[in-house]
Amino acid sequence: MRREFIRNSLAEEAGICGLDVVEGLLVLGRGAEAVNLARKIVHEFTNAKLNTRAITALSYLTEAIVAKRASATMAHDVREYIISLRTSPEREFTMTLA
Repeated sequence: MRREFIRNSLAEEAGICGLDVVEGLLVLGRGAEAVNLARKIVHEFTNAKLNTRAITALSYLTEAIVAKRASATMAHDVREYIISLRTSPEREFTMTLA
């Protein structure tokens, strides 16, 4: 599915799909793969010039994964936040590490 979105230049949808994968990778304890995919999504969002708030949230998640402080719940919350930007593009990103 993600590849299909990328093929059709749908960066936001590909990123949202990718965050589902990141969440699953974190559940499985596969942090290295999760961080690689999260970095790809940041790059895709940046290249597509998507909402900078979404890029900030993704970067935060990526750094949390690198620091081994991310959880599947955090990936899920970032995904939901990005989806919420569709209707509330000025919504602040307020997640903090526990």
